[in-house]
Amino acid sequence: MTQRVLTASVGFAITIILIWVGLPWLTIATTSIALLGLTEFYRIATLIGAKTCLLYTSPSPRDG
Repeated sequence: MTQRVLTASVGFAITIILIWVGLPWLTIATTSIALLGLTEFYRIATLIGAKTCLLYTSPSPRDG
């Protein structure tokens, strides 16, 4: 529990600093965190045996 509180405190401080600094650093940080989360999601999904697709395309009329 202590580690979670410490991590949240550090994360909160970094978030406040990024908001204060503004663009483009806030955008870069947000994108990086989203990509890390997506990578972790696909890694866990693969470990449990779920079939994942990194690219979704709409059905083609040729698929019939």
